[in-house]
Formats: sequence, C-alpha cells, structure tokens
Amino acid sequence: MRVGLLTATAAAALSVTAGLTHAAHPGPDPTASCSWRGSAQRLVDSLTGVTDARAESLLSALTQLGIRPGDPSPDGCQSTGSTGNGGGGRSPEPGPSVVPPDTTVVFEADYETGDLSEWDTCQNREVNDSCSSYRGGDSASVVSGDVVGRLGQQIGRAGEQVGRVARFVVGPGDVPDFGGGERSEVAAHSEAALTREGDERWYEFSLRFGEDFPNPVEGDWFIVMQWHSGSGSPPLAIEISPEGTVDIAGDGVDHERKTIGPVRPGEWVDYTLHAGFSQDPAQGFVEAWENGVQTVERYARATMSSDENYLKMGIYRGNADSSTAEVWIDGPRVSAPSAGSSSGGSASSEATSDSSGSDDSSRDDSSRSSSTATSGAAGSGTEIDRTQER
Repeated sequence: MRVGLLTATAAAALSVTAGLTHAAHPGPDPTASCSWRGSAQRLVDSLTGVTDARAESLLSALTQLGIRPGDPSPDGCQSTGSTGNGGGGRSPEPGPSVVPPDTTVVFEADYETGDLSEWDTCQNREVNDSCSSYRGGDSASVVSGDVVGRLGQQIGRAGEQVGRVARFVVGPGDVPDFGGGERSEVAAHSEAALTREGDERWYEFSLRFGEDFPNPVEGDWFIVMQWHSGSGSPPLAIEISPEGTVDIAGDGVDHERKTIGPVRPGEWVDYTLHAGFSQDPAQGFVEAWENGVQTVERYARATMSSDENYLKMGIYRGNADSSTAEVWIDGPRVSAPSAGSSSGGSASSEATSDSSGSDDSSRDDSSRSSSTATSGAAGSGTEIDRTQER
C-alpha cells in the first residue's frame, strides 16, 4: 500500500539519513554497518515508485551510495536481525512450502481489510466484543507492513506479498473486564476455524517480537497462539518459555513440551505447524517448522480436552509480568486435507509416543468447509473465556 507512505517512513528516513556517511564508509563495527545498510535498503524498497519530490530526492541519494531497489543483503548481514529505527528484521526468503499441495485453505487472516474483522471476537483491556465493531486501538490494531519491515515480502505456498499485519500490545494491568490474565487477543469461532476429533490442519503464520521484548518473560505464562476448549487451560498452545524459546505447549492436557526455536526480537520468523486433533494421546500429533526447516519431529500427544477447539492469537500472559510486550502477527493461513487426499495421517508409528498398540483411525473430514471462510462474528457483546484459562 502506498497511501501515507511518506508519513509511515519519516522516522526511518531520518535514521537512515543520519547514518549515510557510516553506510558509505563503515567503521570497525560490521554489525553497525549492516544496521544502516539494512535500514537504507528497506527505505529504498518502500520509496520505489512513489511520485513525490522528497521521496525521489532521498531515493537518488541512497542510490548513489550503491543501495538499489531489490538488492539482497550484503555479505555478512543476513543473520544480524538488525532493524534500524523500528524497521523490523527480514525473515529469509521462503523456500518451498511444507504444506502438501492436496490441501484446501479453510481459514485465513491476512489483514488486507485494514482491520481485525477476519476474526470473530476481540478481547483486550479496551473491548470484549465482535471484531467487526472494533476499529482498533492501543491494544490491537492493523498496520502497514512497511512499518515493521514486512511490506512486499513473500509468504506462504502461493507467494502472496504482505501488505498489512496485526499488532498486539499488553502492559501491566491490561486485564479485560471479565478477568483472567493480561491479554490482547483475537478469536475465531466460525465453523471453518474450529477443529474436532479426527481433524487434521496445517497452520502457517509469522511472528515478530518487539526489539525490547522482555526475554525471558517474567510471568507464569506467555501465550501467542492457542487452540482453546470451552474453559480451563488450552490443550494446545504456542507459548514463550522463561528461557526465551517458542514452544509447543498447552496445560489443558498431559504433554511433552517441545521447542520450535528461540525468540528472535526484532526479526520476522515464519512458522508452520501440522496437527492432528484428538483427545486420545495415541491419535493426536504435532510437528513444526521454523523458516521452512523442521525443528520439531512429529510426536504423539493429546491436542483436545473437549469436543472442539477454537483458535486464538495475540498475547495472553500472567499478571506478574511488569513489562510492556509488543508482538506483530502475519496470518494464520489454515489448510485442511482436500477430499480424498492422504496427506498427513494420524500419529501412529511415525510419531514419537509413549503409547503403543494404537491403530490408525480413519479421519472424518465431512465437517470441514472446503472454501476459505474468514468471518462469521460470534455476536455483539459475546463474552467468552470468563473463567481463567490456566
């Protein structure tokens, strides 16, 4: 999106301009040089095509320094994660998607609507209501991808380019009026986003934690994604550990916690999670990828504690945390096996499990929608999760 681009990049322009000399004649610190180069490259990419005298002048100055639209990161800078003044580190160029081709997208939130209306319920200190009536605020909003270094990056198996992402913020005392922990979350209750016994799903999403993210976290828990039952703790969740790792967790069932990878403040990281849903620990399973590399092999575990799960994303944490946390989210895109496909399967002999003698069970996918569904509000004033979730 090009609307208001100069305003959105004003801070970045000042930061880059102040460091132009250093970028052209780097000193002994290569990380600092990479920082200026990365900021300048992002600015050049965002200004390209803007018909404005100020933008053209700045673009010309940066081009004279050898920073041209679409240039890759210079050698030695790819892994720094440096972001300049709020720019956001770029995730690696995506490789082939790990999601099988014989799947169908059943739910997706890409925020190109400019708001959070692709979700059903918004819950934070400001609101507990339908997302269609929430225009965004300090706790949750949709921002242009160029603000956090995400504009134009390719994601997902189809290689769509990112335009907008969601931003969630939680500070001390940010507890909604119904109680529980501190949170800023969105929830999807539509049929397409629900999972039931025997369902199989692929989840593609990207996370960027703020550069000053409190890592390790101070509170008892910090959840960014959860598959929730009607009450109690979620049976499956993506949780940040006190050691500063992104983990597959979920205190609603007995499980073995698995680490997907470290928290990387200031960087975009792409995740894929493949799950089979069941209350039976011999039939449910999870496996995960980070930036296209499998980091959690498929293992067996229960992934449900009731008849169905609904999906939530954002920030949900314990009240003991004294810091303000900021997380940007791109996605998720949720895919299910297409009718007649054989992708995935149950967590039988392929998965690591403490159970034995389990049989593969046929999966009843008849309840799944075969087309993308991103709305279906839960109703104005809908109040869910009024019991504490942990």
